[in-house]
Parts: sequence; structure tokens; C-alpha cells
Amino acid sequence: MAYKLGKKLLSWDESIDDEVKFRLEKQEEELKEGVISANEFKTEKDIREDIYADQDFWHFLWKDFTEYLTTILDRKNPGGYWKAQVRNFGWRNLDGVKFLRAGDGASFLREILPQTDCHFYIFNYGNGLAIQNFHHDSPVGNEWYYVVPTTARMFAER
Repeated sequence: MAYKLGKKLLSWDESIDDEVKFRLEKQEEELKEGVISANEFKTEKDIREDIYADQDFWHFLWKDFTEYLTTILDRKNPGGYWKAQVRNFGWRNLDGVKFLRAGDGASFLREILPQTDCHFYIFNYGNGLAIQNFHHDSPVGNEWYYVVPTTARMFAER
């Protein structure tokens, strides 16, 4: 494709370093203020385990992520019709094309990415988006999706 890769807009990598730092600092403040006692103080390891087990944390993180992606999609293509080209899909490094309609960020990702645990980065790509994806069959991130707006007519003719 002829577009140049632009600025990174979003990333989903399940890194919890910022959340751990936030919770450690909050805990320090609560200890100083007397909200918690010294025996209630959690180690970094305990906080990491709490975060990984916290379903609400992951639910709201994903919800916020996909809502922000929805605003990007609406700005780039209010009609919601897209053409996605994939390069180096999976362990067989396949290429392919898919036309899709997505009204929100969650459905957009569901239509494009494989149904497995993925870590990905989303970049500006002309008037569309490029997604670099990492998963068990593509651990080094050579799987790329180039997604550009299309029309309802092109979608219907596919």
C-alpha cells in the first residue's frame, strides 16, 4: 500500500506497570494518612497478583480502550465500512483481504484480529489505520493489518 505509517495511536499489551506504580503510590499515601495500617501494606508482587485477578480492572480497561478506538474510527470513517488487508498472517505468513462494517471499536477489532490473546499497536495510516499484531502464531509482530475506509457500495459488491 502506498501510505506511510504514521503516529502510534493506541496499544494493547496488557502491561500493568503503570497501574502497579499508581497502586503502590496510593498505598504509600494511605499509610501516611492512617487509612491503612502497616500490616495491610501489600508488596509489589501482591499488587500485581491483585491486578491480574481483578476482572473489573480488565473489563473497564478494555471498555475504555475500545471506546477511544470508536472515536478514532468515527472521525476517520463515520459510515463504518472498511477494507482490511493483512500481511504475514499467522505462522504460515498468509496475505488476505476482508471488507467489513464495524460500528464501534470492539466490533472493528473482532472483525479483523484472530480470536486469540493478542498484543497490538494501532497507527495512523493515511486516512485509515495500520495494526501491528503479536500472538502465539506471530510472536515477533510481523503480522500487519492495513485498514482503510471504503464505501457501502464497495462493501455490498465484495
